[in-house]
Amino acid sequence: MIQDYSKSSAKWVPIKPGEYLYGVHIKDEKSKERLDTHLYKPITIKSILLGKTIVLDPGHGGRTSGAVNSKLGIIEKYANNTLTRKIADKLTEAGAKVVFTRKPEKDIYVSLEDRANIANNAKADLFISIHHDGNANKNVSGISTHYSTYRPGIDTSNTYVMYKGKRYQYVREIKNWDGITSAIVYLDEGKEVTRSMDDLKVYDNETPTLEAIESNKFAEYLFDSIYSLGFSTSSYKRDGNFYVTRWTNMPSVLLEAGYISNDTEALRVTDPVFEMKIAEKVVQAIIKFFM
Repeated sequence: MIQDYSKSSAKWVPIKPGEYLYGVHIKDEKSKERLDTHLYKPITIKSILLGKTIVLDPGHGGRTSGAVNSKLGIIEKYANNTLTRKIADKLTEAGAKVVFTRKPEKDIYVSLEDRANIANNAKADLFISIHHDGNANKNVSGISTHYSTYRPGIDTSNTYVMYKGKRYQYVREIKNWDGITSAIVYLDEGKEVTRSMDDLKVYDNETPTLEAIESNKFAEYLFDSIYSLGFSTSSYKRDGNFYVTRWTNMPSVLLEAGYISNDTEALRVTDPVFEMKIAEKVVQAIIKFFM
């Protein structure tokens, strides 16, 4: 017996749309023949990504370089560009509409506020910010995916602030000239307190919006998919406060695709062949998300 499908099922998920010949081979477990019968049927596959708008955000650019490995001459913004282009090509091939916050081929600065606005104006179905990480400890390695339950552009009715282990009622954000949040205002015993965003965390993980719930789900799919390529066990997924994941009004995730500061990992994740593997894993996670 090859496999008894009366007690289980087979599942095939095509990545590319097109014409396929679907075949089923049948063999009786008592038969001495290699195959007893077979059936072939032509089918047309319409990609699950057809009609989906996906915004890709290659991190940094222009005056912001991101992580830099001076020893190897690897700069994060360029690594972000090449990985983003590979992901975009795969998504386009699968039938999706890709919108960039900046073209990967153009080394220009785009503010975080503009990046979020581009995604919101495109009415995107999904937003992915592509980054690579850096750390003063050059032994640190691994990937991470980041989403945000705090979505001030959608709903802040149940948002709260955590500071030094205590919980406070959120009031509002204060932005600087570049549109980036510089401080959070919260209530402490009825009085408004203003504190730097770097000193605290903001959450809405008790009654998160649908967009936040979906972001969490996609962050998990994306993490599991890329982690399967053999990244460090120090890799992680977390609820963070990145500007582009909280001010976008659709499911959104920021990906850190390995550490530029780690020589071994930097060479691995910027190798064109391995980059393509990461891109394929990203697309597989996206397809799973929309299924």
